[in-house]
Amino acid sequence: MRITVIGNGPSRSPIPLDKIEGITIGCNEIFEEFTPDFICIVDYRMMKPLYYSDYSNPVFYRKKSLEGEGLQPKSNWYSPIFMQHHSSGNAALALAISLKATQIDLLGFDCTPGRLLRLDYTRGASYDLWIKHLIYQSGRHNIRRVVGVNSRSIPEVPSITVEQYIKELDK
Repeated sequence: MRITVIGNGPSRSPIPLDKIEGITIGCNEIFEEFTPDFICIVDYRMMKPLYYSDYSNPVFYRKKSLEGEGLQPKSNWYSPIFMQHHSSGNAALALAISLKATQIDLLGFDCTPGRLLRLDYTRGASYDLWIKHLIYQSGRHNIRRVVGVNSRSIPEVPSITVEQYIKELDK
């Protein structure tokens, strides 16, 4: 079973998300432009917009982030252990693995500063933990990154270009 994990890096901008087949797991504010099958959210600043949105699919969240915003979980909100100490990308990858994915495609994980949405939101440039986790998991699971021209190179992780991925979606 193929699972696509959708991050918020600029490389996913040209990808027609509605053409993706199989299960989709989105991160943080993806719900503002696309409705994935699942969302993983850890960022405080994005918790309330998702909470008050009409997104109704399962949400996997970091407990301290939700509590930090003074919110109580909804009936479709879950806080498993893998959400407590990871970024949303790491958590989404863990969710894909737990769902027994045979192929995991990663979109919008550029590992460089910059986001598609919430451009006022800035994150530090340190992606070392994410990259180490990704390298480790790619050695154990069938993972590939879809990369753009400004994506950070991670030679240990199989990748294809955004253009190649779009061609696959068009088949």
